[in-house]
Amino acid sequence: MDDLRQPTLLNPLTEREIEILRLLYQRLSNREIAQRLTLSVTTVKWYARQIYNKLGVSTRAEAVARAQALKLLEPDESSQENEADFIRPTRHNLPALVTPFIGRDHEISEVKRLLAASRLLTLTGPGGTGKSRLALQVAAECLGDFPDGVFFIALSSLRDSLHVAKAIAEALDVSETEDESLPQALQRTLKDNRTLLLLDNFEHLLEAAPLVLKLLTTAPGLKALVTSRETLHLYGEQEYSVPPLALPDPSEQSSSRLLKNEAIALFVQRAQTASASFQLTDDNASAVVQICRRLDGLPLAIELAAARIKLFEPQALLNRIDSHPGVLVSSALDLPARQQTLHNTIDWSYVLLDPPEQALFCQLAVFRGGCSLDAIEAVCQTGDLDLLAGIESLCDKSLIRRMPAPDGDPRFTMLQTIRDFAKERLEQGGEGRATRRRHAEYFLAQAQQADRELHSARQIEWLRRLEVEHDNLRAALDWALADRAPLLGLELAGRLGWFWFLRNHAAEGRQRCTLALTKNPDAPPALRSKVLTMLAGRLASNQGDPDAARGMLEEAVDLACASGDWQQMGWASGFLGLNHVRAGRDDLIEPCYVEALRCFEAAGDRFGIGWTQNALGETARMRRDFPRAASHYQNGMAAFKALGNEWGISTTARNIAWTALRLDDLKGAEQNFRAAILGELKLSRGERVAHSLAGMAAIYEKRGSPERAARLLGASEAMLDNASIHLFPVDRLEVSITIDATRARLGEDAFQAAWDIGRGMTLEQAITEAIGAYNKDSVSRMTLV
Repeated sequence: MDDLRQPTLLNPLTEREIEILRLLYQRLSNREIAQRLTLSVTTVKWYARQIYNKLGVSTRAEAVARAQALKLLEPDESSQENEADFIRPTRHNLPALVTPFIGRDHEISEVKRLLAASRLLTLTGPGGTGKSRLALQVAAECLGDFPDGVFFIALSSLRDSLHVAKAIAEALDVSETEDESLPQALQRTLKDNRTLLLLDNFEHLLEAAPLVLKLLTTAPGLKALVTSRETLHLYGEQEYSVPPLALPDPSEQSSSRLLKNEAIALFVQRAQTASASFQLTDDNASAVVQICRRLDGLPLAIELAAARIKLFEPQALLNRIDSHPGVLVSSALDLPARQQTLHNTIDWSYVLLDPPEQALFCQLAVFRGGCSLDAIEAVCQTGDLDLLAGIESLCDKSLIRRMPAPDGDPRFTMLQTIRDFAKERLEQGGEGRATRRRHAEYFLAQAQQADRELHSARQIEWLRRLEVEHDNLRAALDWALADRAPLLGLELAGRLGWFWFLRNHAAEGRQRCTLALTKNPDAPPALRSKVLTMLAGRLASNQGDPDAARGMLEEAVDLACASGDWQQMGWASGFLGLNHVRAGRDDLIEPCYVEALRCFEAAGDRFGIGWTQNALGETARMRRDFPRAASHYQNGMAAFKALGNEWGISTTARNIAWTALRLDDLKGAEQNFRAAILGELKLSRGERVAHSLAGMAAIYEKRGSPERAARLLGASEAMLDNASIHLFPVDRLEVSITIDATRARLGEDAFQAAWDIGRGMTLEQAITEAIGAYNKDSVSRMTLV
């Protein structure tokens, strides 16, 4: 509506409001308007209130009088129709909706845009995603575009594709004759008309797709809007995949802000239908958020859950959903059987699969967080079924979805609600244990290769791979350590130690390794040594018991010696030295590192050599022997650069920088701190930047910029606190020296003020404060997430 038509209104009426205003003028009741526009009575009342508010009136009669005064009820001057034609309703049979349509503004806009540009538009998506409801809403809003009618044809009850023509004919009131078949009669009727057919639930009648194409070919003014779990596979067909509702932010606790989320709004509206007293509050908001997320944002699942709110409080309902999926059952007698339980909705798609496709579908349930084609090929036994054809079929039928992957390779996932159904069928078919073993063996092989590659130039690539597959690795560990394959679980835990450390999953790693050792009291010596070393060394908590860890590491050394594994002897000895650092046993540190270096040299392990040289440099720096520290660091850097290992390079660069700083080489210190910061960003270890931020603070303090130094010190401490990272003693010493010097320059009040500002900085702000502008895009292309 042109704003010139509403010159005195601060808030112009929308097209829908003008439409309802004209029906008010015709003295239609709210129920009659709802029937005419396929809206609920509640929605019509809501629109009426908007109209009254914008017109500044309080009654229907006043609204009509005000609209007449503003000439809002006159047809557009550009219209070629007279007023009688303008208000004549489009012929349609769209069912009236008994509940208001919530949200989906973007989807409605997209579907209307695609429908305007194409003649066959198919809305696809898994069962329960809201395809039919969205299509009905779009059809209702497009009534004015189809003067010869909009017709809804429900196909779910049909069992034979030959009956589709009859269903369309009944909706259009067309009959066959002795001279014409039904398809011919439909072609003749639609030939010169501008009509929209809404064909709902086409997926089980795909053999009737040629009929749709024939009608479209002979009737240029005809358009078809189809809902189906699979496309019709016709030339010229436009597909629109209907997404689930947007999921609420799990960290959001404000009920008022959460109500702006579509999934939450739907849950609350349907819950209030079941129990008028229900309100979303800050107390129950978290449980409602978890319910909507657990149900993947599927409208049907959310509606079924919300209907149970008269029996369960939100938290109890959430617990019930996890333990008793059968709670998602509707008592509404007017719903189709396939929509009365979530299980039935998914089963409707499952029974349409061929047996080999059903087997593939069920086996895919063992994957958690998605899977690659390589993983599917290794884990799923498809018999004579072509794997790619099977995957394509399941995608077409909306049972699995292709998801974006960082490396561009195809990756596939299931909604959790569909995965639950597939897991149930997998166990019922007796294939669960064998499939899960293949899954665990595949990801063990991946972890074995990663354990080697994490010490190579491909470290960043393999960190990314493991992060992408982390949920699958967890699933494999869960299955193996539940007494199914405990030895496999022990090896998998040992192989993941470096990944858990580098990606800051140390707490999880400690828990997994502890359980794996408990489940394998008689494990092979070399394997037990490896897991003990990871648990008590690389994954050790600074707040843990160093004496207990020492005992495990000494056992690891003995086991490694007994097995004759030089590389494992090196790691057990090296981490025993690290344990002595944590415990303050200064006289025992260097002998362990020297022994570790000897073992790594015997094994030809360049990564281990670099690590140990770096550790010896730390020992020298703690003793304030900076020249000797610098020598060890340079030896370590040479080893890491030869490997191209980013973690080793960035870690050693930071240590070289501290040494250069204490040798008054500020330029060298700055260059190396900058390299360390950018290296940590490449590794997606932003929180580890905190070490180097404190180093840059020391440089600024020495250059006479104490306020900047204090801000960086505050930012560094905040990052360390948030990530629960504890500095090693030598680094604590360096930071303490810097804090004391900066505080002395500024005075307590100014120091604290700048410190507090730093604590409030974002990571990007803190890095910019430290090193100035940097190419964020080039770094982000190398990060993992």
